Amino acid sequence: MEAAPNNRNTLASLTEDVVLEILHRLPTRSLFCYKCVCHSWNGLISHNHKVLPQTVVGFIYDSERGEPNFTSIPSECPNLSFLPYPIDKVAVLDCCNGLVLCLCVEAARSRYVVYNPATKNLWVLPPSIHAIVQARLGFDPIASLHFHMIEFVEEEDAECLGVHIYSSQTAAWIYKESEWGQDIDDVIRSRLASVFLNGCLHIMAYSLILVVDMEGKTWRKNS
Repeated sequence: MEAAPNNRNTLASLTEDVVLEILHRLPTRSLFCYKCVCHSWNGLISHNHKVLPQTVVGFIYDSERGEPNFTSIPSECPNLSFLPYPIDKVAVLDCCNGLVLCLCVEAARSRYVVYNPATKNLWVLPPSIHAIVQARLGFDPIASLHFHMIEFVEEEDAECLGVHIYSSQTAAWIYKESEWGQDIDDVIRSRLASVFLNGCLHIMAYSLILVVDMEGKTWRKNS
């Protein structure tokens, strides 16, 4: 009976030129992940950075504060022309690990759309209960292929009341009341930078970091 092929021996039989050709086609993020596979791959990638040129690809968009932001996208030619909306009716709200959150204005109402420029997949989110305000995107492809979108619920001249959280896994919104307490409305309204890390959204102020998880169970104020 013929023996089953040994995948480890097959990989080891590849010449360095073949491995370099394979690695050359990978995005930068994947290269950094593969450096952790073994010592030989680490050395091969680290010592051949000139042989493995990486092009920084992405686009520049204006934030809600009018400041230019750059986001890198794992795509050869990222653009928003694939969206089924006129480009002048599309506003980029946030980007997270290759996904883009857009606000698309229709005649009757505005809709949130999450778009993957690399795969051309898009998700038109169902309307939330409140009027569209400030929104952020949470996505970690290493942890899950599902994304979350968080929308802050505010009242004029009042503190942040809570958040609406959309999950692509359940395709539904949930509402959670804020547990941040007082004196954070200025931070929310300032539309400061945010980072999605370890399943939580971190909003960075000058002397304060607001943290909320994607189930609305964890609320922290780190000063």
